Amino acid sequence: MTPALRLLLAVCFAVSILGFAHVGAWLQKKDGGYLKLSYATFRSITVFDQNGDAVDLNAGGVSSGDYTYISFNSYLE
Repeated sequence: MTPALRLLLAVCFAVSILGFAHVGAWLQKKDGGYLKLSYATFRSITVFDQNGDAVDLNAGGVSSGDYTYISFNSYLE
């Protein structure tokens, strides 16, 4: 199946299901609420230098050898 045919089939499918979609505001019930808690984390042992090449973080002996990022988020309405 060619990429153009796949795209055409995907567009036809998307258009065919649009009649079943319902778009509108999501209203809370009286005295209702919503709370979402989430987190994200990632770790890397490499970094890109000024030339765009991937190198180890501790290549020069300057850093600890890894980079870790942790994020916690909350949303309340």
